[in-house]
Parts: sequence; structure tokens; C-alpha cells
Amino acid sequence: MAESSYAALSALGAPLTFDEYKTIFNGPLADILTFLSQHVVGRQGAVNARTTLLLTQEAQAKSRLKQPATTRSRADKAVARLSAAKTSSEVYSKELEEIQKTTQAATTRLTALQRELDAKRKTLALLNVLKAKHQISAQRIEALTRDIKALKPQTPPQPLPTLSISKSAACITVPRTSHTRDKLADLHRLLLPPKPTHEPRERLKRAIARLLDTDVHHPDTKRVLERCLAYLRHHSGVDTRDAGKRLDPHALEAKAQSNREKAQELQSLIDRYTALRLVCETDLAKLSHESTTALPALRQSLIQAAQAAKGHVDVLRKRIAVAAPNKPQENGSESFTSRIKEACGIHESATTATVLEHIERTIRQVHRREDLLRASTTALVIPPPPSLDIGMYCTVGLLVNEQQLRIATLFSIPYIL
Repeated sequence: MAESSYAALSALGAPLTFDEYKTIFNGPLADILTFLSQHVVGRQGAVNARTTLLLTQEAQAKSRLKQPATTRSRADKAVARLSAAKTSSEVYSKELEEIQKTTQAATTRLTALQRELDAKRKTLALLNVLKAKHQISAQRIEALTRDIKALKPQTPPQPLPTLSISKSAACITVPRTSHTRDKLADLHRLLLPPKPTHEPRERLKRAIARLLDTDVHHPDTKRVLERCLAYLRHHSGVDTRDAGKRLDPHALEAKAQSNREKAQELQSLIDRYTALRLVCETDLAKLSHESTTALPALRQSLIQAAQAAKGHVDVLRKRIAVAAPNKPQENGSESFTSRIKEACGIHESATTATVLEHIERTIRQVHRREDLLRASTTALVIPPPPSLDIGMYCTVGLLVNEQQLRIATLFSIPYIL
């Protein structure tokens, strides 16, 4: 080891003999001398290395291939890395904006679908309510039909009366033309502007000229105008030429006071209408919330109560059958007939045929009213358009609900909100 390191250092010009070198080649200094002998190349080696680097740089400058730049400084490399980072940041920003736009569009679509789903759920709930109401009504009508069929064999057949049809009854009554003329006159009066642009006499003259297809100053126009004014004076008792001269200031003041009072009353009605409209909007919101939350539970409780009541009715029927086993069938038929007469409001002396006719007429009326209520309820299920007055819509809904409740009370039809 000492000989090889001494030979390398001697080639570089070390001023030592081998014996002197051996005396210092000991311990940590031996490691240092070995490292120097292996890594120090000398002047000629440095010249050779510089020559190789120079030739390499010249070859790299002449070549068009992309190679690592060995001549750039650290600042140039930092600037290049910074520009590359800026470009990457711009690309990532664009991608982020596109993702945000896509997310926003998906959120908007989700909100619209959620609103549509809520509307369909409300409509489905109302349809289920109507279906339950229709089923209950069909069951009641079926029960009445069975009772009527059971009563029909006990009714003796009766000949149907022949109706005599006269020619006068087949004639169609045409409404009077005066009604149409009066309605058109009322519409024309309502559509007139509050402040006419011309004097009434001149406007009447122009209207007559337009109808006669003549000029305003034509003699026929003046003659018809005078006849119209004479007719008006004869039937109203007021002379139109002297109407402006006989105006009473006190009457005008009273008229103005009356108009002011009416204006105040109209303003109070408008304020009341606004308050009622706000109350109706609040109630509609509450009803909409209740229809989606409380109706399923209420329906389930009503079904359970109906089943329980049906069980009680069966138990009571069995008890009645056990208590009166030997009771004649005729008394039961007579009591049922009496109950039917009492429910329909018919006198006890009425015959069975009269009772059947009354029941059939009542069933037809119930059918017609149910159709009318179903059409009204279906029209009210759909939300009103923005152009429709919400106050009028609420008033119509309240009137329909009152009519449904009245018919349900009269004919024992189950009423469901």
C-alpha cells in the first residue's frame, strides 16, 4: 500500500524519499496520503480534463439534439423551472374551472329534479286521497244497490205511464234578442274610458255617421241624431241641452262626499283582501306540508279505526241475532223499510215503489255531484299559474270545500280533505 501511494505521489513530484515516506505513512496520516495519491491528478491530468470538457461543450453546441445544458447558470435553471411551474398552474386552473362549472350544472339539475320530485309526491298523495274517497263511495253505492235489489222482488210490477209528447213541447225556446243587446250595452259601458276624449253629442254623431256610412254634416245624420236625443229626453225626462245649467252645487258636493266614502270603503276592502290573501298563502303552505307529512299517518289510523269498527259491528250483529232468534222476517223487513223512509224523509204511508224511485233519484244526484266535485278537486290539485290571482284561487277552493262538506252531510258521503 505504501509503495503504490509513494509511486503515485513521486510521479506528481513529491520531495521525499521512500524511507522518509515510510516514517510518516502511519495512522490517520496514512489514510490521508492514500486518498491524495488516488484523487490528485496533477497538472497534466488537469490539462487533459479541461481539454476534454472544452471538446465536449463544442460538440454539444454544434449538435441539434436535446442534451442537458452544462453551461447554464443556476439562475437560468431557476427561471426555467418557474416558467414551467406557471404554465402548469394555468393548465390546472383551467381544469379546475371546468370541473367547477360541471359541478354547478349538476347541482342546478339536482335542485330542479328535487323540486319536480316534491311536486310529484304531493300530486301522488292527493291522488291516493281521491282514490280512497272513490273506493269508499263505490262501496256505499254498491251496498245501496244490493239493498235496492233486495227490495225489488217485494214490489209488485206497475204499468209505466205513457207520456204524450206535443209539438209545442218540442219547440226550442229562443232567447230574446233584447237580452243580448242589453249585455252588449253593459259591456260597452264598462269598457268605455273614464274620461271621454270628445263631447258626448259629437261622439254620438260620429257613431251615427259611421253606421249610416255618411258624413258627419249629412242631413240624414243630423235627423237621426235629433230623433235619438228626442227619444232620450222623452224616456229620461231630462233635457240634454239644459243639463249643464241645472246642476246643483249641493248635489255635486253630496255626490263627491259619497264617492269619497265609497273610495275609502273600497280601500278598506282592498286591505282586507290583501290580508286574506296572505292568510290564504300561509294556510296553503301549511296544507301542503300537512298533505306530505300528516296524511299517511292519518290514513293509517283511519283504516285501523274502520277495521276496529267493523269488528264491533260484527259482534253487535251476532248479539242481536242471538237475542232475537225467533223474530219473524217480515218485522225485520218492515223495520228496514221504515228506516229507509225515515232516512229519505218520506212519509210512512208511501209505497215501496215511491221509496225506490226516491232512492234512485237520490243516487243519480249523488253521482252528478260527485262528478262535479271530482272535476273541481282535480282542477284545484294543479298549482295555479303565476298570472292567476291567488286570492280568487283560494276563495274558489274554500267554496268547493264547503260544498263538499254540505253534500257529505246531506247524503252521508265520507268527506276527506
